[in-house]
Amino acid sequence: MESKKIGKPVDISGINVQDLEQWLNMNPTKMTVLKCHVILALSRGVSMNKVCDVLNVTRETHTIW
Repeated sequence: MESKKIGKPVDISGINVQDLEQWLNMNPTKMTVLKCHVILALSRGVSMNKVCDVLNVTRETHTIW
């Protein structure tokens, strides 16, 4: 069985989810939508590792975003 490293938690405490959702609805470009969905998933308790697995990207990619 392969074990995965668990990374450090992502601090999203300064993000207003309602503002982000409104902004997302007004700016539906592909990369913007993807980035916003990542933040929304994290705000709802989804782990960064799970988000990376679902989107098939690395934690480094999220850091760059």
